[in-house]
Amino acid sequence: MFAMLDLDVFQENGRGSSIESFDFLKRNGVAVAYMRGPQAIAAHLESVYRRRGLRERRLTEGEHPRWTHSFVVPEVIVDGVERAMSFFSEILIIPSEPPLKSLIALGFYKAPRPGQPAMEWENAPAGALVNRAKYQRDDAAFSELVDALTRVIRRHPWYAFFGEMVVSVPGHRADVRSFGERIAAAVALAIDRPLLPISAVTRVRPEAKSASRAEMDLSHQFVVDGEVAGKVVILIDDVYMTGRTMKNAAAALSDSGARLVLGLVAARTMKAS
Repeated sequence: MFAMLDLDVFQENGRGSSIESFDFLKRNGVAVAYMRGPQAIAAHLESVYRRRGLRERRLTEGEHPRWTHSFVVPEVIVDGVERAMSFFSEILIIPSEPPLKSLIALGFYKAPRPGQPAMEWENAPAGALVNRAKYQRDDAAFSELVDALTRVIRRHPWYAFFGEMVVSVPGHRADVRSFGERIAAAVALAIDRPLLPISAVTRVRPEAKSASRAEMDLSHQFVVDGEVAGKVVILIDDVYMTGRTMKNAAAALSDSGARLVLGLVAARTMKAS
């Protein structure tokens, strides 16, 4: 339940979105799914199930106050769509552009409080878990984080059925195995998929949280160390801040022939991308 926070302001400005509520009804013998949530999450749901016949329908005047979207659901996929909607209420779907087909986070890093300075915000559940595992070197928290990311892969249809290998986003130092790389390796082991690293052209680069916009130009910074042509890859990192590292790593994979790149991170920060 990492994503369940009162974060309307951050969902509305595109940092990430979840389904707020949903329900299923039968109308004239046809299954209809209702949901309340941002357009981005509705578009993601429709994209996942479009080829299996899911289609959005117009809400009636009486339905509109409670719901934001509704879908006609073929009987054969009702159970799958209901499981997906439950799952999409627990995680964050982060807006993504090609070459990233999808980008998911367990939740936000911080839990904002109205009227409180951002520096005083407490860690949200996903952020607290990352903090314990990364900075306090808590082995139990590390295992819990790996388990949570593994469950995301197993519950999302694209990640579960099409993901053929795990790729780690390189850290800012080539001579040190980053926390994100450790997470990716552990997840790959847990789901029994091969792990493929990406190398950085520059041996040391500024950390994302302290780098200037000029320093964060990562175009052509990454090199794929293996064969990905025609493959669907799951690209994993610990924290998504500006998105530049994830996007440029995905571009390197796409340039090397990857068929699809599915992104997965533990926590989404509040910093604008």
